[in-house]
Parts: sequence; structure tokens; C-alpha cells
Amino acid sequence: MRAYEFLLNYTVTRPDDPGPVVFNCHRRFGKTYLWGTLGIMNCLRNPNFEFRYGAPTEKQAKEIVEPILKEILRECPNELRPKKVANTWTFKNPMWGDPDAMSTLTLFGCKENADAQRGKGTDMVVIDE
Repeated sequence: MRAYEFLLNYTVTRPDDPGPVVFNCHRRFGKTYLWGTLGIMNCLRNPNFEFRYGAPTEKQAKEIVEPILKEILRECPNELRPKKVANTWTFKNPMWGDPDAMSTLTLFGCKENADAQRGKGTDMVVIDE
């Protein structure tokens, strides 16, 4: 909770400073849950938001990050529930007023796919470990 509050305060007090923000924490601290929550929150709040989450390998992204994202989304209302294709979740929010607007959350493995992420527009990137 303290990390979440720190990040919210950071963005409010430094609106023009995108970071980087580095968390050096022990395992099982809740980093993945925290970043997943913030990424999903931004995808639902902001049309055309691009969030990329990189784990050391694609296998780790699927085995570690994906179940946490599913847990965060477990109680998501049906009208806000994202569509998942491969490693990308696509969000739409009726409150945006634009039926064509969407936001995306993409998981990738840094070992296999880091260069493929270069040059793409993004609003938030998390590189885990």
C-alpha cells in the first residue's frame, strides 16, 4: 500500500517527470501486483494508452505475470473486461465516448523480444528484474 501511495503521489507532485521510478525490493513484495494494477488502471482510464510489461523471459511473463493480471481483473465488470489475444489485452471503456478508442497491455520477454519493443509508442513500460 505504501508503494502504491508513493507512486500516486509521485505522479501528482511531478506531472512532467516520467521517471524512471525504480523499486529495489525483495521477492514476494508485491511489485508485479502493484505495476499490474497501475497498468490496468491507466488502460481503463485513458483511451489509446499503451502499457508494456517485460519479464526476463516470455515464459516467466506467462507463468508469473499473467496469473496476477487475471487475479486483478477477476472482478472487473463485463463491460470493461479486456479481450486477450496472445500476450496482449485490449481495453475499451464506454465512458470514453469513442467506440474506436482502445488501450492495450502487452506482456513480453526481454530475452526473446526486447528489440521488437523498440520504436513503438508507449505510455508506460515496466521491466521486471
